[in-house]
Amino acid sequence: MTLKVVIADDEALSIDMLRVLLSETDPGVAAIDIVATCRTGDATLRAIRQHRPDLVFLDINMPEGDGLSVAEHLFQASAPAPDIIFTTAHAEFAARAFDLKALDYLLKPLTAGRLSQALSRLRDAGSLAVTPQEAIRIAVPVLGGIDFIQASQIEWVEASGDYVTVHTGSRSFIIRQTLTSLARETGTVLRQTHRSYLINPACVIKLMPKPKGEAILQVRSGAQIPVSRRHRAILSELRPGSPASPGS
Repeated sequence: MTLKVVIADDEALSIDMLRVLLSETDPGVAAIDIVATCRTGDATLRAIRQHRPDLVFLDINMPEGDGLSVAEHLFQASAPAPDIIFTTAHAEFAARAFDLKALDYLLKPLTAGRLSQALSRLRDAGSLAVTPQEAIRIAVPVLGGIDFIQASQIEWVEASGDYVTVHTGSRSFIIRQTLTSLARETGTVLRQTHRSYLINPACVIKLMPKPKGEAILQVRSGAQIPVSRRHRAILSELRPGSPASPGS
């Protein structure tokens, strides 16, 4: 496929570097037609209206409307919006970017491999049917960039102030985000069991009742998560016949 692309970045060198990387893209992944380059948010919106691109590479920090403002405008507009891949040196805006339906979030300096991965994701976006749970992805900071995990891979989450630790069983990630915000972002995939904990019911393998209506839930990795009286409604979902029947 041939993608009509707009590049938006306030640094000319960053635009030139992305041009080079895109020119070296494997045609089997995508053929690129750069229809405009922009240095400000306002110019980016004008270029999108004029050229109707398939994809916009969008920097965060730009004058006359930053990248997030541009994405928010497109997200709220009634007209079909292009896919957006953010390109930035700032990892802390990833959660907001995905709230605005960004396709990907690339940290500078960009690499050919990471760019190809993002374009492959765009190419394959419409080729596979996914369930709503499979479609929910969480951006997690790792050394050198951002990784993406499906919400359904998460076993449990523990909160500490404005941070949460997300556990997938084999890996753990610390994210600057509140428990309430993460629960809202993951929809029905994760359920709250306690003021400091979320759990994925699909990963529960054992329910251990405690006095006064409380309980402990054990997940596949062996971790044990408390259930408070306030959140004990989840226990009614884990009845006999489910993977987490009492005494299993």
